[in-house]
Amino acid sequence: MKVIGLLVLLGLSPMTAFASCNIDFEVQGELDSTLQYQLTYYNTLHSRKTMDLNNLTAFTKNNIELPGCPQKHKADLTMTYTKEGTSYIVFESHLFPNQSSIYFSHSNTLAFRSCAGCDSQQYTYVAKEIQRQGMDKELNALVVQQADYLDYLRYADVRAVFGERSKAIVNAAIEAGYITPPNIGAINEKPPHTRDVIKQWLAILAPQKSFKNILGAKTRQQDAFADYGVMTDKISLTNPTFFDQLTNLTKGFKDKTIFTGEVQSLIAPFLSTTDADIKKLVSMINESLSQALSLPEQVNNVVISKGDINNPKPDDSARLIANWFRLLHTIESGTPEQLAMFSAQFRAGVMTDILNRDDSKQKILVAAIKKYSKAIRYSPLKSSDKDVAAYNMLLDEFKGKVEGNGKRLTLKDAESGQQLEWVYENNSWKLDAVLIK
Repeated sequence: MKVIGLLVLLGLSPMTAFASCNIDFEVQGELDSTLQYQLTYYNTLHSRKTMDLNNLTAFTKNNIELPGCPQKHKADLTMTYTKEGTSYIVFESHLFPNQSSIYFSHSNTLAFRSCAGCDSQQYTYVAKEIQRQGMDKELNALVVQQADYLDYLRYADVRAVFGERSKAIVNAAIEAGYITPPNIGAINEKPPHTRDVIKQWLAILAPQKSFKNILGAKTRQQDAFADYGVMTDKISLTNPTFFDQLTNLTKGFKDKTIFTGEVQSLIAPFLSTTDADIKKLVSMINESLSQALSLPEQVNNVVISKGDINNPKPDDSARLIANWFRLLHTIESGTPEQLAMFSAQFRAGVMTDILNRDDSKQKILVAAIKKYSKAIRYSPLKSSDKDVAAYNMLLDEFKGKVEGNGKRLTLKDAESGQQLEWVYENNSWKLDAVLIK
């Protein structure tokens, strides 16, 4: 917008600021010598120029001067004629940047309508494949019978006859240029679940929460105790509120040293017992406490070994970020391995926020975990491999948006105002911060 504003200040419109565009074009189809043909050129959203095509000869190179070549994006060209006050579309085609010649044909018209997102090579391939399959001859027969067949009010008619077949050709052209994802994990039909994701994290990062889960799993095992009822009665004789106190210990958040002391104080009266079931319960409590206290350290000790994720100086930063999201998608929810995909600082921030009754990072975690599954969901419906299509969608999304600075990578998205940062830590790249402006 700043460039256009400057051109206006200089007394130049954006269209006239660029040099004229001289191109060769060839009509590969029959023409009616009694008709006057026009060419409408759409270079940008707000520029449209219609010009007469005089002395036009089919299957012969013709030359035309266009008001400005396309710079960054392809331009649209539509060839028409007017008869008895009604305009009829004959052919359509694209002109890509740095392209010096174009063709008008029924195969190019079908490519034009079915290959909106194609680059120059893909577009050329699609047009040739449409011609090879004889779809251009089918379209010609329909246009001969119905002059208004290519009118956009009849777009559904064209799509009904050619839509599925042309789309299959387009998908094949696009997939031919796909990059295959690295073998860094199995993509399952169902992505990792994100329901209560903060609770999943707390079950690992907060010792009292993981203690409750681990001890509960142990006590629920079949034949864990010879007689659970008798055991609880015996414990109640010594401490009538033992189990209520045990439950209360797992509530809230405490320093691990304080929590350990409280658990040890609660079971101290039973350390010298000779009752087999009570001894087993005390043993389960001690084992659960030890395991719960070790879980956060387990996360720190997880070493991710997945190719590019371990490269401190990636050759392709956009691809590394796509690899990161894909790998996160393959890891089971609520595991040390999943938490290890995030930096120690990020994990500590989650805990700090929870202590301050702030669960705002929940939506960030959910979005990160679901990023790849969303790409799979929105990848082309006819893609033969949804995983490959999703991976390449992310590559396109991240291209040109990732910046590297030492052991940090930054993904900036100006449209959403978001900035994601990764840090190289413990031999792999980990998500470290998410900034929303």
